[in-house]
Amino acid sequence: NSISVSSIASFLIITIALFFLFIEKISKSRVNYFISQLISLGYAIPGAVIGLGLIMMFTYIDKSVSFTFLGSFSLLIYAYTIRFLAVGKSPIKSSLEKHPESYDDAGKNLGLGPLKLLQKIHLPINKFALITAFIVTFIDLMKELPITLILRPFNFDTLATQTYEFAVEEMIPLSSIYSLTIILIGSILLLILKNIINKQINVS
Repeated sequence: NSISVSSIASFLIITIALFFLFIEKISKSRVNYFISQLISLGYAIPGAVIGLGLIMMFTYIDKSVSFTFLGSFSLLIYAYTIRFLAVGKSPIKSSLEKHPESYDDAGKNLGLGPLKLLQKIHLPINKFALITAFIVTFIDLMKELPITLILRPFNFDTLATQTYEFAVEEMIPLSSIYSLTIILIGSILLLILKNIINKQINVS
């Protein structure tokens, strides 16, 4: 569950972040800049506040809609996206800002539209940043506890929730198994991230 939900949410976060950052880059509009900054505010809000806020929001909506979404996998992913969009956005933004405007101008002179510009130029030269964003977001999501406890579907457990539940019951040996698993997976991903950063340094 931890790997599946973190992978899906990380992919969605990176896709949304890349979309808004690319629109902001090619349009130079203040409105798009404001929207791009606005979507980063979720990381400043505690996970418990986001979880309770979504429950309150759906409670005031039609009952059939609230029964469908409350305690659903899609609502959990939605909450993760709000909370960690800033995490996935930062590496992509810093990478996009390093590349000169001449890249875009050259692509436009060759007749490339916005979609082709993204596909042919920005995705290849920012692939390391996208992988970095995925790894960092994945690690953060895997250890997220408050949102998962509040919004998870029935009988849906992750490594973080199992660690918490066993720790609350003072079953420390069992709790340590899950917490050490989180540390192990995070350490492996950080080693991969270190190699990616070293490759970037060598390329540059």
